[in-house]
Amino acid sequence: MALLASATASRGEILPIKAPSNHSAYPIDFYGPIVNCQDANETTVNLIDRLLQEHMAMPKGIAQQIDSGYFGFVPEINSTGDLVALSQPRYQGPSIATNELWMTFQRYIFNSTGHRSRARMWQVCRLHNATYDLRLEWDRGIQKVHGSYEVNEEVGFPSDNPGDISDMANHAYAAFMWVLTDQLVGSLGWYKKHGSGADTEPETLAQFGAIPHTTDKSTR
Repeated sequence: MALLASATASRGEILPIKAPSNHSAYPIDFYGPIVNCQDANETTVNLIDRLLQEHMAMPKGIAQQIDSGYFGFVPEINSTGDLVALSQPRYQGPSIATNELWMTFQRYIFNSTGHRSRARMWQVCRLHNATYDLRLEWDRGIQKVHGSYEVNEEVGFPSDNPGDISDMANHAYAAFMWVLTDQLVGSLGWYKKHGSGADTEPETLAQFGAIPHTTDKSTR
């Protein structure tokens, strides 16, 4: 699933499949997962900002993050009942997570005179069930896909108790979301090194950007 998700995301389209013949077409209807992203409400914005500040407060060696370009994470309730940000790919294990991705990022906006400025955005992406209506066509090896979809109910994270019969469809949808969020969690930030004379000679201190690696604590 990780390979399929990465390949599909990198192409930005449905992966090609082998055609039944040189000239063929067929329709197909099915249920499948879909991720719907919307602007966060005021309550969620405040939570995202709090978790961002906690993330920025953690030093990286002798450097401190001074600005954030992107911060994406899966919200989870930890063992003490607190909301925490999972900003690294997850390993299999017990979890009280959500089928959601919370993120804040900066983007450029332009006013009526063409002046460019940076604005901070906050979004929440949620997993839903969807109905897909597709038509696949092949003409001499060229694949075309047409269709439409309808977003249905939200799909929550599995919460099976011991002895319960698992809802395998729910687990399959959650696995899709898990793989997708593993590609998107992380951060892009600007850091400033601290040292002696930081208050009197800030111009002598190096500043740099860093993208935390998605599998460990190093930077790339």
